[in-house]
Amino acid sequence: MRVVLIGVGGVEYSEKEYAPFRRFLHDVNVAGVISRDPQTWDNYQNDVPFCFPGVDCAFWVSDAYDPRGFARNEYDLVSFCRSKEPKIFKNWPPRDIIRPYHFQSSANLSHLRKNMLISDSPYDYLTVYANAHEVHTDLVHGAIASLVYGVPVKYYHDSPRSQVFQSFDELTTDNEGFMQISESHREQKNLKCLHTFARYWNRYEYI
Repeated sequence: MRVVLIGVGGVEYSEKEYAPFRRFLHDVNVAGVISRDPQTWDNYQNDVPFCFPGVDCAFWVSDAYDPRGFARNEYDLVSFCRSKEPKIFKNWPPRDIIRPYHFQSSANLSHLRKNMLISDSPYDYLTVYANAHEVHTDLVHGAIASLVYGVPVKYYHDSPRSQVFQSFDELTTDNEGFMQISESHREQKNLKCLHTFARYWNRYEYI
C-alpha cells in the first residue's frame, strides 16, 4: 500500500525539522502529500511524486459537525492555553465570557478560572466556538474552528504553525485584528483540494 499524507504542516518550520522529514518521505516512499499551508508545499514539492498546497483538515469540521444555532450569540469566547490571558479580559464589559481549556489531560487546580469549560468531548468545544459572538485565542485550531463557523476571531500567538491561515488568499483581517473568511470561499478552496486529490486518485488506483 502506498502512503498519502493529508493536511501536512510543520511545528518549527526550520531546516532542523525539514531534513528528517525529507528522509522520512524517502524511506517510506510516500506517494503524495497535501500540505496545509504554502510554506510546507514549497519545502517538500520536489521530494514526492505528487505534492500540492491544500488546507488544514480542520477547515472541513463543519461538514462533520455543525452546531450553529444551538445557542444565541450572547457570549465571547476567550481561550488562552499557551500563554497568559491578557488583562483586558479581567473586566470585560461587552458580554459574558466562556473560557475553554483544551489541554484537559494535563489540567490541574492551578488552571481553574471563572467560566471555564473543560471536557473530554470535542463536540462541547466546537459548540461554544460555533455559537460565540467573537473569539479571542492563542490556539491555531481554535482560530480555524471560529473561521469555519463564521465567527470573527482574533489570534494572539506568534506560533509558526499560524502559517496555516495563509492557505486562503480570501481571508480578511479588519482594523481590530479580527479574521474572517466567507463560507463560499472556504467551500471553493475545499472543493478544489478534493478535485485535485480525486484526479490523482483516478490516475494512481493502486494507492
